[in-house]
Amino acid sequence: MSPGGSVGLVVVSHSRALAEATVALAMQMVADDPPAVAVAAGTEDGGTGTDATAVMAAVEEVGGPAGVLVLMDLGSALLSAEMALELLGDPGFEVRLSPGPFVEGVVTAVVQAAGGADLAEVAREVAAAGRDKGAYLGGTADDADGPEPPGSADPVEAVTPRPEVVVEEVELVNPHGLHARPAAMVVAAARRHDADVQVSDVTSGRGPVAARSLLALQMLGAVRGHVLRFEGAGEGARNLVAELATAARSGFGETAADDTAADDTAADGTAADGTAADAVGTSRDATGVLRGVPASPGRGHGPVWHADELPPLPATAAGSHEEEQARLDAAVVEVAGDLDRRAGAAAGDHREVLRAHLLLLQDDALLRPAADAVAAGADAAVAWQQAVDAVVNAFGGLDEEYLAARGSDVAAVGVQVRRVLSGAPEGLRPRPGVLVVDDLAPDDVHLLKRDVVGAVVTVRGSATSHAAILARAAGLPLVVAAGPAVLRLAEGSQLAVDGATGELVPQPDDALLRRWQEQTASDELARTAALRSAQRPSHTVDGVRVHVAANAAGLEDAREAARQGADGIGLLRTELVFHGRDRAPDDDEQTAQYLAVAQTLDGGRLVIRTMDIGGDKPVPYADQPEEDNPFLGLRGVRLSLARPELFATQLRAVVRTALQAPVGVMFPMVATVHELTRAREALLVAAHHVGVTGGLPVGLEVGIMVEVPAAALRARHLRGLVDFVSIGTNDLTQYTLAAERGNSHVAGLADALDPTVLTLVDAVCRQVGPDVRVAVCGEVAADPLAAAVLVGLGVRELSVSPRAVPQVKEQVRALDSRRTADLARRCLELPDAAGVRQLVAGAAPPR
Repeated sequence: MSPGGSVGLVVVSHSRALAEATVALAMQMVADDPPAVAVAAGTEDGGTGTDATAVMAAVEEVGGPAGVLVLMDLGSALLSAEMALELLGDPGFEVRLSPGPFVEGVVTAVVQAAGGADLAEVAREVAAAGRDKGAYLGGTADDADGPEPPGSADPVEAVTPRPEVVVEEVELVNPHGLHARPAAMVVAAARRHDADVQVSDVTSGRGPVAARSLLALQMLGAVRGHVLRFEGAGEGARNLVAELATAARSGFGETAADDTAADDTAADGTAADGTAADAVGTSRDATGVLRGVPASPGRGHGPVWHADELPPLPATAAGSHEEEQARLDAAVVEVAGDLDRRAGAAAGDHREVLRAHLLLLQDDALLRPAADAVAAGADAAVAWQQAVDAVVNAFGGLDEEYLAARGSDVAAVGVQVRRVLSGAPEGLRPRPGVLVVDDLAPDDVHLLKRDVVGAVVTVRGSATSHAAILARAAGLPLVVAAGPAVLRLAEGSQLAVDGATGELVPQPDDALLRRWQEQTASDELARTAALRSAQRPSHTVDGVRVHVAANAAGLEDAREAARQGADGIGLLRTELVFHGRDRAPDDDEQTAQYLAVAQTLDGGRLVIRTMDIGGDKPVPYADQPEEDNPFLGLRGVRLSLARPELFATQLRAVVRTALQAPVGVMFPMVATVHELTRAREALLVAAHHVGVTGGLPVGLEVGIMVEVPAAALRARHLRGLVDFVSIGTNDLTQYTLAAERGNSHVAGLADALDPTVLTLVDAVCRQVGPDVRVAVCGEVAADPLAAAVLVGLGVRELSVSPRAVPQVKEQVRALDSRRTADLARRCLELPDAAGVRQLVAGAAPPR
């Protein structure tokens, strides 16, 4: 209960750090008898978010006869607070939700409550807390609630200078513009800062819009080559604008390959054979074959089945507008909670999609119009659908096809909330055959198992949608934008689908099915054969063992690696443990995550790369400087050594994991021996702190990433300091050829099979000696033409994506190391990567 019978205060924020700092600031304003303040902020795992049960517990903690005032920062904080009051029922005291500004409101509430003001007075003063700022920025006291403050007629400029307006303009380099993932990064950054920053598309003239709104950012329609303008005022805005500008210059961490469409779809939306793909009506050739847009390769056929439809929208509201708003709030909270839980367990593209959808459910561009419609008397489902349709139509009016496709994400979220509101079954209920549906939600892809569903055809959609990206990853044939005519295909009628060409063949004859089945069977036979032997070690024909490990970003990737026969995890990207949160994970959390991955490997070695933060992967709590060229700045091991507290925490977790499983620790971006020796010293200190005596735990291997030409050229100095090295060909190629990763203007240069890059790989293999294992973990390790050259140079481990493991093992088994050594020497003498590829492709197979 609040001391002295004063009003209790609950502070609800997405960020615990922000909430605690705000409360600390407020407490400095009162000397004696402060009110009771409870913080309900962040998620249990230290991430960003709000939790209705935590808000309810906080209200109960500070509640008393004087009542409780709840102050919230933004978006779902309001939803969580409202849900908490529903869960709480009648607590026996009054609870109010304040619409006042967050920081000013908390300070005002603490001061007023400490001074003995009752709940109504505290609430009134908090609601008016922003008036001085409004007057200062050009408004008047009449613009805010409450009386004009004394002396407000005095010129503000005579007291305090107006905050400096900070502006940065950056050309957008992302292949598909400001789509969901980069827009989500902008929103995440904006929510970490207590600053109001606006974003405009200077090229098109659209904007400004708030940096905190995912939908508003995407509806700018900003495409590659457009100039973005970030603008704000004050010190907080300066930091945020600088962070956003830096992220935009680096393409928000994306490469050109991150969002590619299906391989057989041209940028203009035509199929591989030149047939036009009509987004609003199916095209049909002279043979009666229908065509849509190819989105995920593969062939499937079977009886047509249609998705279960949602119940029709009600004509009238069932309850009062308060009851309807409560229904809508509860549905949004339920879906948001489900998305948050599944995002925590997902990996890769699926996790990105879920997080983007979660942001949509916190966006005022959806929530406010729906609330307005409910207040006007609409049913909750009707109001929600109207708001969703308005956003989907706005996206549909954009010129750029990729950005227009983002309406599919909004529609998918809309369906999830509609299902909760109507009590309809969740998601699709898969049936054998070909699913024909208006559009496909990303979540639905994971329900459509390939051994049940032959293929999917959609009326709308895009080959660059999140659903299409996930379908390709799952091997599910998909044709999109086939037009409304496909909905007239009768339930149960036969349909053959080719996801690589966009062909749709109603009532296919036996000859076509036999031809498709033969082609598919041949592909499947090769894949199955590779998978059947994937659990066995891979040796060349002359008996040289080559390990094939997997690169992983988390637990799901590790599980898939084990299924695909990986010999271990050759690269665990731990920086993903550090991203998307306001504070660093502690020893226990990191240890738990690393051990969970290790336990999937059945004794295989887990190579943990220490946090590769910096460059295009900043985190807010690492206190990173603004750099003109962050790729050549404080990143990788350099940042770790400059932030010893973060580094020590991770190294202790690595040592604790190594006490229970085979582990290697790998330091990224090492350029000098001095960096390596300092990192080893930090590792020894961490081992001592954990309780290991006499050095490192038995079996803990130490290695580095060779990504810098300096490390490759002086690799002989690594002997005695490392057990293994792993060559990161992505960065090594970038730094060797001065060709930025993902820059389409120099994409032709950035080939890891360039003889200069191969010369550096050769230098590493020759210099480190036989006692140091040499691995390659860049994308080239999975290149079908690369295995022979790399093995010939002396590489004895290839670390690739999990699904590539079986095929790479098969490639290794077809090699003769003596012949590959001769081939590799010949490659080093060639002038360019094209010559290397031509030589390897035309080389005679080993006899």
